[in-house]
Amino acid sequence: MKKLFLLLCLSFPFHLNAQVTSPESVKSGEAIHFSLQEDEEGCEAVWTVLNPFGDVTVTEIRPNKSNDLIVDPPCGWSGPIRVQVIVLDAEQRVKDIRVVVVQVGSPDKPVDPPNPPPIDENDDENKPKPAYDGLNELGMGQVSYENAPKVDEIKAEIVAQVMDQAADFLKGYPTLKVIKAVGLREGTDYEVYVWLDKQMQQHPEYQKWYDECLKYKKGLGVSVGSPVNMHIQLLNEMAAGIRGQK
Repeated sequence: MKKLFLLLCLSFPFHLNAQVTSPESVKSGEAIHFSLQEDEEGCEAVWTVLNPFGDVTVTEIRPNKSNDLIVDPPCGWSGPIRVQVIVLDAEQRVKDIRVVVVQVGSPDKPVDPPNPPPIDENDDENKPKPAYDGLNELGMGQVSYENAPKVDEIKAEIVAQVMDQAADFLKGYPTLKVIKAVGLREGTDYEVYVWLDKQMQQHPEYQKWYDECLKYKKGLGVSVGSPVNMHIQLLNEMAAGIRGQK
């Protein structure tokens, strides 16, 4: 009933004349003393701790026959403590409502990111790569570009041309290869990925790159039943990613 009465009282005007004292800030783990300084007899302070929330628990102490409140935050915690006080007169009419904020510990400050080490322009190994802007409709171009090893341009072009040739085979040029064969041709070079696997064995420095590309293809769900054009697009993007390294 008392809470309901207080809510009803909030709809009526009141005079802001209560004096609430508290420190502006305290050290982490130090208790906060809130006090209502009021000359008028019979006044009552109704305190409500508004925060913190979650797993942070504060201890509230309300001394008997006193309009004081003591809030004891946990050691090691820092942040603002917000307390609302509703001041009632002797007839339980609202005289004042206010919120008091006390900072516990140091206020949180954003941490500046560490400065990156200076880049040696002559150090090709650590030099940042330019952004890839080549063929990338299915995202394979970016994967190819990011995983392609650092080799000479001639070697890179040879592997890129292997991807080009695999895509051409799927289009029937100069001869046809398929994604998956049946019968006697199953597991032979007539299947384009069987042919590709054998070709890539000649380029061990690209094996990790090849594995990452196949893993990405699998993640896309491109497999035997997928349209041939999707396989062609992926192979073209694999070649484009390699050439983007130049």
